[in-house]
Amino acid sequence: MNPWYKDRIVYASAVLLAIVAGTWIAQGTWMATAVLGSAFVLAALAYLAPQATHVFVLAFLVCGYVVGNRGFAQLAPSAGLPLFPAECGLLVSGALLVVQSCIRRELPMVQDGLNRLLLLWIALGCARIGFDLYRFGFAALRDFALVYYAAFFFVAQAGIRHLESPSRWLHRILLATTAPLPLLLFAFSNYPDVFVRQLTFRGNPLIFYKGDLIGTLLSIGSVAWFIRFEEGRRRWLSLAMSLALAGTMLTTDNRASFLALVVAAVWLAIGGRWRYLQVLTASGVAVVIAILLWSQFVGRRLEDTPLRGAYEQLVSLTDFQGTRTYSTSSSGPKGDNNRFRMVWWQTVISDTARTNPYVGMGFGYDLAEEFLRAYYPDGGDDFSARSPHNVWVTLFARMGAIGVVAFLLVAAAVWRRTFWAVRQHEEPQQALPWCAAWSLLTAACFGVVLEGPMGAVVFWIALGTGNAAFWKRTQALAAASTATPDESAAPFPPEKPVLGH
Repeated sequence: MNPWYKDRIVYASAVLLAIVAGTWIAQGTWMATAVLGSAFVLAALAYLAPQATHVFVLAFLVCGYVVGNRGFAQLAPSAGLPLFPAECGLLVSGALLVVQSCIRRELPMVQDGLNRLLLLWIALGCARIGFDLYRFGFAALRDFALVYYAAFFFVAQAGIRHLESPSRWLHRILLATTAPLPLLLFAFSNYPDVFVRQLTFRGNPLIFYKGDLIGTLLSIGSVAWFIRFEEGRRRWLSLAMSLALAGTMLTTDNRASFLALVVAAVWLAIGGRWRYLQVLTASGVAVVIAILLWSQFVGRRLEDTPLRGAYEQLVSLTDFQGTRTYSTSSSGPKGDNNRFRMVWWQTVISDTARTNPYVGMGFGYDLAEEFLRAYYPDGGDDFSARSPHNVWVTLFARMGAIGVVAFLLVAAAVWRRTFWAVRQHEEPQQALPWCAAWSLLTAACFGVVLEGPMGAVVFWIALGTGNAAFWKRTQALAAASTATPDESAAPFPPEKPVLGH
């Protein structure tokens, strides 16, 4: 474009925006003015520091969802404007990525199997939502968050590829954000009124913890701190923090979070790093012995110690129908919980298989209606959940067998990348993004994790970070293998373009 015309367009746009802002101020429309001002500031930042803007947005979201959890997720600039942190971040960073890709004439993705399969799954979801919006309206768009949050994968992959070590970037964020979680969870459990009534914004608490999500984040934090312990000798405080986070996770009384921790430990063991699994096992045995000695010393029956509740909770993992009888108050609800899930899963699967098994019943369809008739025949008017607490069942109900198969292919590609990452012994933090993703996916099999931003945003950012680190490392190894002796001495050869290759 001719510079003369370009300057005139910029000046005219600035004058128009100034007139609009002045009109809003005169009318007292401060919220719209603040939104316009924020957009202008973000546009300026994106122009002056485009890559730093991506890093800031992604780091802000991860920190917010780890520390604030559901409280942070519900923050919005206006009660009538449903722009929550995840949507705001996706709007800012996603739009910036599209503009950057257009300027560079590159695709905002890496040409590999994981990117292609994920793009295929998103395309199938977009095709499905095209029909559902007409039928279900805003409810369809709300359920579609399961799919559109996956855009954070591409934003993270492209937005932090310029960093020297994307995995280390995520590692440092998780170290900083998970360290205060035990104290915050203790304060939240014992002084809930402080968080619900005082630490609020527009009536919403800034920090509000949901049991399964905070438990899974504690498990991820335990892995992150143990990796820091492995990176250097005599980092005993890191080991203590890792065990403290794992112990705090157990206090959440959430079995999905325990399985998430086990899955991460198994992945590290697959890569030849057995120490984490050994430390967890040894710590558990030590706690059991200590409780046994304490019970003998005070003369308390074994059935009256925490071991009884822990044993029953462990047994409840295989009580799929919820038919066992539990004697402790902590494990008593587990049987009902298992039965609740099993009835809902069976109802949704049979309803989908009967109605439309190939493309599902769509986003916005009420998945609880048939379940309520089966589980609450006398009425369940106060029931408000929309997801059957299993991401695979939800996928089948929303997108049918086609959507499930597409996501299974994505999971297979993630599996392959994870197997590579956990074996990179010279850089232990390479495994963290993938272990974090598998922990969240494990928890999503038993809770509403990937359907909401608290778990989904962290999940997709972790995957994008892991894939960016994979290609960074692959390019460095390829450059080192073809470099001259002087060039190969550099720890990080000059970066090649990632997007579109």
